[in-house]
Amino acid sequence: MELLLDVNNLSITFKSKEKTVHAVRNVSFHVNKGEVLAIVGESGCGKSVTAKSIMRLLPEKTGRIMDGSIMFDGKEITTMNKKELVKYRGDRIGMVFQDPMSSLNPTMTVGDQIAEGLMIHKGYKKKKAREKAIELIRQVRIANPVHCCTKYPHQLSGGMRQRIVIAMALICEPDLLIADEPTTALDVTIQAEILNLLKELQEKMGMAIIIITHDLGVVAKFSDRVNVMYAGEIVERGTLREIFYHPQHPYTLGLLKSIPKLDHDFCEKLAVIEGSPPDLSILPKGCAFSERCSHAMDVCDQYHPEQFDQSSTHQVSCWLTDSRASRAPRVYSITH
Repeated sequence: MELLLDVNNLSITFKSKEKTVHAVRNVSFHVNKGEVLAIVGESGCGKSVTAKSIMRLLPEKTGRIMDGSIMFDGKEITTMNKKELVKYRGDRIGMVFQDPMSSLNPTMTVGDQIAEGLMIHKGYKKKKAREKAIELIRQVRIANPVHCCTKYPHQLSGGMRQRIVIAMALICEPDLLIADEPTTALDVTIQAEILNLLKELQEKMGMAIIIITHDLGVVAKFSDRVNVMYAGEIVERGTLREIFYHPQHPYTLGLLKSIPKLDHDFCEKLAVIEGSPPDLSILPKGCAFSERCSHAMDVCDQYHPEQFDQSSTHQVSCWLTDSRASRAPRVYSITH
């Protein structure tokens, strides 16, 4: 497959008067043209910060890319000036943000907001841009798109607002769509509709997608490959099958065990990962997950884990996968 996005050793910090938070640490991943990559992990692990860095949307006064490279279609994003960024944002890369209400301008109709992007990026006249906006609203399956164009965000339901945000992200038919928690705060039925819509549009347009989520049900339905993030790092990466059927990191296994299963007794308690993530203003000496890990060894507290290859597509940052830890408790795969 042809490479589209290549992120190497990305490190991001946030500074305040009191402390410096190392939000993302030495993160590397890639996205091929036309594929879907999921980045999963609990809140605060660095997923959204990583996504916003690709769009160069970090807050200028506090957020900073300290190290690393973000190559998009052979061009370095971290060194682009504002004029170059305008071309990439919205045109080559689109983004669906977590909260559709805060992503939309409450003082403009949704039709005008969609049309505005076409006028900026494609140079469309107002009439042509509005016609295209109506077409896009129809594509995201909103009934009576002409009438919808005249509505303000507060006049639409949560599901309709999310569809409008998707339409705005797709106005220029981008090569890459970043969907940051696209189903947050939506009920289960609407979530399924939004995911089916994204998958259909992805296949129709041939674009790549990075989906940011903590919902492994979304991942199972939607993704080709999965990166698992914890405390600002990618701790495991692999194909969808490798992550779901052969997880090797204790954190990945904990996430999978916490998924409700329909064939289990409804009174059975869900598994939980005890403890809390570390304070990223005080970097741990060893593995960031060791304090919460029931399989932790002495080496885990003293040394940061290396990355161990399980296959050409499956890598894990955990001392348990080192051959020298053969006598240690193993992280067993989930069986189905």
